[in-house]
Amino acid sequence: MQRQTIGRYQIREELGRGAMGVVFRAEDSLIGRAVAIKTIRLDSFSNPAERDKLKERFLREARSAGLLSHPNIVTVYDVGEEDGVAFIAMEYLSGRTVDQTIAEQGRLDSGQVTALVVQVAAALDYAHGQGVVHRDIKPGNIMLGADGSAKITDFGVAKLLSHQATQAEMMLGTPNYMAPEQIDARGIDGRADQFALAVIAYEILTGERPFTADALSALLVKILREEPAPPHRLNATLNERVSAVIARGLAKAPASRFDNCSAFARALTAALASCGNWQPMTRAASSTMATVMGPIATPEPGVKPELPPKPQALEPPAFTKLDPPRRSKLFLSPVVGGALLSLGYWLYSQPVVPVPAAAPETPRVTADESRPSPLAADPVAVPPPPLAGPPTATNSVPTPAGPVSGLVEIASTPAGSIVRIDDTKDQCKTPCSMELSQGRHVLHFTLDGHRNGTLIIAVPMETTAQLQLDPLIGTLMVLSTPPGATILLNDQTQKAVTPATLRLAPGKYKLSLRREGARDHTQEIEVREEAITQVEFSWP
Repeated sequence: MQRQTIGRYQIREELGRGAMGVVFRAEDSLIGRAVAIKTIRLDSFSNPAERDKLKERFLREARSAGLLSHPNIVTVYDVGEEDGVAFIAMEYLSGRTVDQTIAEQGRLDSGQVTALVVQVAAALDYAHGQGVVHRDIKPGNIMLGADGSAKITDFGVAKLLSHQATQAEMMLGTPNYMAPEQIDARGIDGRADQFALAVIAYEILTGERPFTADALSALLVKILREEPAPPHRLNATLNERVSAVIARGLAKAPASRFDNCSAFARALTAALASCGNWQPMTRAASSTMATVMGPIATPEPGVKPELPPKPQALEPPAFTKLDPPRRSKLFLSPVVGGALLSLGYWLYSQPVVPVPAAAPETPRVTADESRPSPLAADPVAVPPPPLAGPPTATNSVPTPAGPVSGLVEIASTPAGSIVRIDDTKDQCKTPCSMELSQGRHVLHFTLDGHRNGTLIIAVPMETTAQLQLDPLIGTLMVLSTPPGATILLNDQTQKAVTPATLRLAPGKYKLSLRREGARDHTQEIEVREEAITQVEFSWP
């Protein structure tokens, strides 16, 4: 039978269940105030040490959140324990989480996005100033009120900067939003929360998470090593300035991120304002959209086309303002189609008119900002040919014998990788050269001991293709009780002591843990590629 009271609180209804316990809506019998009660049953854990550790973590949530008084952080009123049930009484919110709001609306509107980022950033900076890092910022832990206010909930895995956390505590948090330093067990500060906020902004703006994988180990490797697709490639209403801000917030090294969360929010708000009429994407909408890429233009014979200049980071690129071309599908009736085919055949049968070799320079035309197309060459306006005059040795242009193609030099670092072109059987071993037809090509690189790579090029605009291949590595997590043990791999002393996270090449190792005054612990381990191997040893 479900209990009706917890302490002095009268339970009214269940709001939700999670891995840690149950959340109820309740009423404070002393003052009649509605509260949310978060509970966890401590008596369900038979191991006393595990129960005490869980209780300490749960009560730490109350102590951490109890230090904070901010309009965008849920207020904690009370904490206690009764009949093996620990509970926290906190401010009751009638709104929905960001996750629930997106599920109901399909997406947030642009005003909600900017307000959300600014308010959450301000709350996080305040918490960081009080020495508290949330470490589990995600859409499910942010509540949106009917008035548009955002409030952060659940400081259950917060770390008091003045408190030394263990290795196991450092890995707490939701994997999709964890910063690289949380995975690597490095020192954690407020910039870890900034990384999570940048993940949320990316997800809301594009409808996709920046880091996804089927297995936890693969997800952690992506967060540690891979860069996500720029947001403007998934959402055509955004520009490269937005992508640059998000990329800085998602920087692998904390020092490369913004100084604080509010600085990130200000930069993102300004970048979004430069996009004009931008809109967030609904979830998974980008996977059904056409590739955001303009048509590939054919250059003049003998003239190497230019690629568009790269924009400066965090600065809006300079574009020539043109009316964007309307893209529409064309449906032809059989009669009209036949007429056009006849006209095309007549034009094709006409003699080639020579073009002077030295044509006057004409202005370049760039793509519209809302349709970024870094792979497409700028179309070049060609002056009309002369009406008469016999061809000469200096101005005659031969008729192309077939489709335009180009010779592409292909290389990889390290060399020796096998490159397969598109989904065909055509392949070569780097360094090599291949004649490729005009258009977009996908190059697949494979090399033993290294992660597979992919490169997209546009022919004939790009004549070289080079890719850096990352070696396959695994992760070894070494824990000990008590901590501080010396780690030896194949009898070589490592710089780190337990707890430690080591990045190693796949293979078998002899692992030894050494502690003064105790017997060495030695065992053989196997580190697998793209996987996490954990070893834990306790001395009696």
